[in-house]
Amino acid sequence: MIDRHFGKWTVVKRAAKRRQWVCCCECGVVRSVHESNLRSGASRSCGGPGHPRPPPKIKHGHTANGIASREYRSWTQMLVRCGNPRAPNFSTYGGAGIHVCAAWRDSFEAFLRDMGPRPEGTTLDRRDNRKGYTPANCRWATPAEQAANRDTTHWLTFNGETKTLTAWARLIGISDTGLLARVRLGQSPPHILRPSRRPRFEVAP
Repeated sequence: MIDRHFGKWTVVKRAAKRRQWVCCCECGVVRSVHESNLRSGASRSCGGPGHPRPPPKIKHGHTANGIASREYRSWTQMLVRCGNPRAPNFSTYGGAGIHVCAAWRDSFEAFLRDMGPRPEGTTLDRRDNRKGYTPANCRWATPAEQAANRDTTHWLTFNGETKTLTAWARLIGISDTGLLARVRLGQSPPHILRPSRRPRFEVAP
């Protein structure tokens, strides 16, 4: 955090209180600011002349008794993995150039307006994993939909049908790893997708 800039604040050192940082404003005012206010943008300056305080945030009603809604958790987790270098998965998000659009970064209300309620059993997903978090590139998706959208997903086309490797494996009665081994051997689709000789289940006479 030290020497990082948040608006007109520059972080100087850690304050005595937990998660507080001593910051210096561009105008020379020195003050302790809570880390969450720095990261969220709630505090961007000392609020002195020429440094107006940001307008108060609209109460969105998505937290109650300290428990955040599904939509609010998705929003905060998105900001953390794209903006906090200490986050465990930062290297594959913010560190890899995946960013959050300005409207969503600055406002949960804008995120909720664009995404709508988060259905049960879904999480935030990017349609194109090479692009960032924007209204046009995001959706609420089930784990199966997200798995099919990963960069590492294998797709196979046979007789005009395109399915994921997992879907084909289930159809022909073979394990995912067994089917992947066939793919890596460079076999043609008819050989790759030949049914398993040993069905997974015995059929009673």
